[in-house]
Amino acid sequence: MSAAPGLSTPWTASFPALVAAAKGRHPIELLADLQGEQSLSAQRLAGEAGAVPLFTPPLPQGEGLALPHPLDAEWRFCAETARGLVRRAVAVTRPGDKVLLLGVPTVILAAAESAADRRFCVAYEDNIIGVGLAARLGEDPRFQDPVAADCAAAIVDPPWYPPVFAGLLGMAATGCSQDAAIFVGTPPLGVRPTSETERAELLATADQLGLSLVDQASESLTYRTPAFEAAAMQAAGVHLWLPTWRRGDLLVFRRGEIRVGPPLPTAPPAFELTLHGVRLRLLAQPAPAPDGIVPLVNGEVFPSVSTRVSGRAQANLWTSGNRAFSCPPAATLTALQLLAAEHDLWPKGLDPARTETRDSTPIDPIHLVAELARIAARDLAHSATLVGGSSWDRTANDARFLNGSATMFRRTLAGAAG
Repeated sequence: MSAAPGLSTPWTASFPALVAAAKGRHPIELLADLQGEQSLSAQRLAGEAGAVPLFTPPLPQGEGLALPHPLDAEWRFCAETARGLVRRAVAVTRPGDKVLLLGVPTVILAAAESAADRRFCVAYEDNIIGVGLAARLGEDPRFQDPVAADCAAAIVDPPWYPPVFAGLLGMAATGCSQDAAIFVGTPPLGVRPTSETERAELLATADQLGLSLVDQASESLTYRTPAFEAAAMQAAGVHLWLPTWRRGDLLVFRRGEIRVGPPLPTAPPAFELTLHGVRLRLLAQPAPAPDGIVPLVNGEVFPSVSTRVSGRAQANLWTSGNRAFSCPPAATLTALQLLAAEHDLWPKGLDPARTETRDSTPIDPIHLVAELARIAARDLAHSATLVGGSSWDRTANDARFLNGSATMFRRTLAGAAG
């Protein structure tokens, strides 16, 4: 019996079975493989992947949180995985010990819902997700220690890109005490052709940090499909309901003598506007579009979530629904700020000096405000059809500069333009 390209699973399997057997390869890639085959079995499976479901159940994106954003590469654990990680951290620590939580919003929520007699140290990001988590935790005394030091355990799930991964692993190691257990989510070895090389580099980095691998469990972590990935799959032709298709490996390290690790890569300055839980993020980089907001692809939704895809870097405006645009950054920044002011978001982080003489541009930003509002509305409506309108916090509204101030945004933009 023949098999799917690169897989040992027979053609008679369903498309979800092919995804499960693919060791992390993306459903979009698998569909492309099937479409390149002429057999009836391949075409049947491709048809199954592209069939529009009659009904899509709600897919929770994180209680009390805005939608995840594609530029953060944020995949959130499903509830059972999050609770399981909390249980594992509790099992290797004692009452009153500190547990460091890095890049794991649903684990933070699971810890808050648990009765664990531990102190949880959370490094909140300066964005709408950090704001939402802080509000969700409220006055819980277990979360009131912000100092990431002398932790007896850590749970960290970095984005699956080596420089950021190494930086966050270093933060976890630095924040833990001798002999602490560090639970790390990693990509499965089949997720891309470079996975084995990247795993070897990860283990080498861990060794340099004084971490020793003591346990591992392949494909034991389950992730919720974020709205931006559901949108990308739909744009690429995968309409089949795959709410928790993505798996990760769990590596457990023991901290020995601490050594200095690599720093986190510097994230580019950006401005983000959140309306009803959907997020529009403008990067401080120029783009080819000189006059208006131009989508990178027909239909606006970029049909991939990989940072390695050709053409992706041309976009400097991204939404939480994976819409990607090229736009004039100075005028678009002013338009986003004007739209934020219309929604009474000015006090929540906007620089009062929103425009400067040197930012003057022949483009009138006023006419961009309406288009940005329409983009936000389309993103809101589309995300609701993909994951359910109640699957995220639609009361989340915010506006702020990320990774620096308004001055840094403008300086970075001026340097890039020069």
